[in-house]
Amino acid sequence: MNNILDTLAEKLESQAKSDNGIKGLQKDDIDEILKSNITAHEAIGEIEDGMTNKEAKEWFRDTITITLKQSKSVLKDIVTDFCSELNGKSLVFERDRPLSSLGEANREYAKLLKEISKNLDKVMDDGFIEIYNSRLSTISLLGIIADSDNLINFTIYLYTFLVRCSVGDEESIPRYRTQFLMDNYSAVANIVNQMCNHKGRYDFLKNVNRLKQKGMDLVLSKDGEFGFNTQTEAGFIGEGLLVTIGSALSKLNIFDAIGKWIDDYKFAKYSRNKEIREWLRTHVSLLKMSLANAEPSSREYTKLFNIIRAYDTMIAEYDEKIADYEYEA
Repeated sequence: MNNILDTLAEKLESQAKSDNGIKGLQKDDIDEILKSNITAHEAIGEIEDGMTNKEAKEWFRDTITITLKQSKSVLKDIVTDFCSELNGKSLVFERDRPLSSLGEANREYAKLLKEISKNLDKVMDDGFIEIYNSRLSTISLLGIIADSDNLINFTIYLYTFLVRCSVGDEESIPRYRTQFLMDNYSAVANIVNQMCNHKGRYDFLKNVNRLKQKGMDLVLSKDGEFGFNTQTEAGFIGEGLLVTIGSALSKLNIFDAIGKWIDDYKFAKYSRNKEIREWLRTHVSLLKMSLANAEPSSREYTKLFNIIRAYDTMIAEYDEKIADYEYEA
């Protein structure tokens, strides 16, 4: 059976030999995407600053748990399914406060991306990522970005579902979001476990440095060959890079799509992140009103809920635009 590096080589070679020509990303493009995602991760982390542990527990106990039991949505067990995949410190966070493992993972991911951004010259020796002569370090960096996107989207989509579910409006959740949550809860739980337990991808920069020191960072030459034996050398690469390379496999057409639309891609992400920040602020305000037993039919309650839905719609539009760039055939 081929290992993950053989699979990577096959995919890279297939893309490199396609009629699309060489696609790539500038180092500045990567840095801007990193900083955009840092903003989103930090904004998500702020939601915990807006509520005390007591308030969060009450919201789950008095509203969410009861509502999910009565819900007919296919997502009624999504929180249970997600939490069942957690381990170690992630579970400790959950016992202390519902969904706090997601908040912690987002904060830790922001720290990781900041460290990568600060050391980007060490990760990307060249100013341009291209399919030919792609390196393990840069391919795994795309995996880091892919998982960052998944963590951001999963967190926002889950909170959106829970807020709407709490007011009996779960049926209005866009179908693509429902499918995303169902398809990705296990993968995101794995990301959360690694970030909360400081394993795997958390050692990204250390593993990259190790690769470079061993002269093993070259992945694919122009003839589609690795510069080392994939079977015998895979053990030297490190768990974290293997995990993030796996995530990168589904994003290899980032060369085809984002390379062509990078300016629009960056703008869409920047705009979405501004909406996320405002969404979180109004989200916390709505939860506090709910905890204070405000009437859902009251003018202020309705106003806040409508603001959240408006921001949620805008975020969805940006999500679909970004997805078009990333998954374009």
